[in-house]
Amino acid sequence: MGTDPAGALKAGIGFLAYINGIVPPAGPTPVVVDAPLVPLASPTPMVVWSAAEVGALEDTMLQYQVGAADAHRFAFSILSFILGLSGH
Repeated sequence: MGTDPAGALKAGIGFLAYINGIVPPAGPTPVVVDAPLVPLASPTPMVVWSAAEVGALEDTMLQYQVGAADAHRFAFSILSFILGLSGH
């Protein structure tokens, strides 16, 4: 992908956030959780999210009801699958 591991994980989250933004809300709806989300620190050892970027991660976590590490894994798995379909 021409990037480091942190960039690849962020690209996966960005891709899911984009898809969630353009797909009509007929799919799963976010569940309102009273517990606070992950702070703006690094949710995985190699990824640091800035205040401007963390919204995509939080939206993905809420949409799929997963923690930060699982959101990264899920998003990167989907991105890898799509790249695999195109021969990369």
